Amino acid sequence: MWSTLLVSCLLFSPCIHSVQWCYQSQYSCEDRCREPSQWAKDFPVCGGQNQSPINIVTHKARHNPRLTPIIFEGYTETLNVTVQNLGNIAVLALPPSLRIRGGDLPATYKAVQLHLHWGVADRPGSEHTLDGEKYPMELHIVHMKEQFKTVKEAMNDTVGRAALAFFYEVSTEENQKFNQVIQALGRIPYNVGEHNQADVVQDRKAHD
Repeated sequence: MWSTLLVSCLLFSPCIHSVQWCYQSQYSCEDRCREPSQWAKDFPVCGGQNQSPINIVTHKARHNPRLTPIIFEGYTETLNVTVQNLGNIAVLALPPSLRIRGGDLPATYKAVQLHLHWGVADRPGSEHTLDGEKYPMELHIVHMKEQFKTVKEAMNDTVGRAALAFFYEVSTEENQKFNQVIQALGRIPYNVGEHNQADVVQDRKAHD
């Protein structure tokens, strides 16, 4: 598994499959999608100074000494987690006892939920990209500042939310740590709006 850590305020999440926009490194594709300087013409909200998802250009990356290691609290405990199918995504609700700090975060953040983005038949499915390339799966762990009671309240703070993102590659070896999550996903084929289905999975939320 290759992973990268992204800490950001999630402002918007357009679908990267769209032929209407792309990153500069993808501009040579046949569909001639709009590169970053043109985004705001079709999507006004994209004309600001912050965005999500992002494209990590490795040769332009620079070391930031303020980005110290993330400190995880409670992530090695065994938990009962509710899994729900929301129609476009599967969400694992996390307890606020899970927290992160460090990494130049301005405060301590408590966990809200965990969700996955994956492609069909091992095809690209990640939201963020590395040098313009997508990965088969991306895991997001969403947090908010511990003083807030709801995500909506945290959205009024420009740094009220923090998300950890990890890329995954396809492997020929089984990842046993995911077995219970995969089994739970198979038991919620319908979204909660249609059948109000949910499942509980007990798993060890290790961050290694």
